Amino acid sequence: NLISLGLSYNGLLLSINNNVNSTLTNFDIIEVAYCNLSEFPNFLREQARLSFLDLSNNKIHGEVPNWLFNMVSLRNLDLSHNFLTSLECLPWLNLWYIDLHSNLLQGPLPIPPNTTFVFSISNNKLSGEIPPLICGLSSLQVLGLSNNSLSGLIPQCLGNLSNSLSVLNLGINSFSGTFIATFTKGNSLRNLNLNGNQIEGQVPRSLLNCEYLEVLDLGKNKINDTFPYWLETLTEL
Repeated sequence: NLISLGLSYNGLLLSINNNVNSTLTNFDIIEVAYCNLSEFPNFLREQARLSFLDLSNNKIHGEVPNWLFNMVSLRNLDLSHNFLTSLECLPWLNLWYIDLHSNLLQGPLPIPPNTTFVFSISNNKLSGEIPPLICGLSSLQVLGLSNNSLSGLIPQCLGNLSNSLSVLNLGINSFSGTFIATFTKGNSLRNLNLNGNQIEGQVPRSLLNCEYLEVLDLGKNKINDTFPYWLETLTEL
């Protein structure tokens, strides 16, 4: 009747014989972070009701197996700090939390489902532009894309997410052009990081609508502007 298994961060060497099928098939929660895993355990294939899976800080290499995509009940997925190289899509339809940061993922940016609140895929090797489809994630609160090789213009429609978005981290990429996202009045943005890109032009005046803003990092860009005096009014909000 075991439904929750937590073995993370004990310095354990979790030895799993992938040739043996497990009789434990009713897990809701599996947390096996930092257990020296080098592959996805086969017993996960049998989990029909798993909602929380943490395999972070292991030594898992290569592609995410196709059978993992069949776990339609997943809500929270943490595969961060591994050596994953390929994940072309995020087909889970009910995910809330997706953490894939600090892997070796290549290719274009995959788009999470509309249910996503947190999407972190920083510190990888992603390339190409941000697809406009990402602007349809109306529930997104945290978007972390920093330290990749993403390029092109930052989509203007990202400003449409500011009603829900609290953290937008696009630092250390190769974005260029003018940052023209328009932040709506009364938005939720608290942290905006564009550091380490090739963004030009001026600081958008719609930042005045970010009354909850706590962190603004525009460093290491090509912004051609005097320091906008109107930003001082943010301290009065």
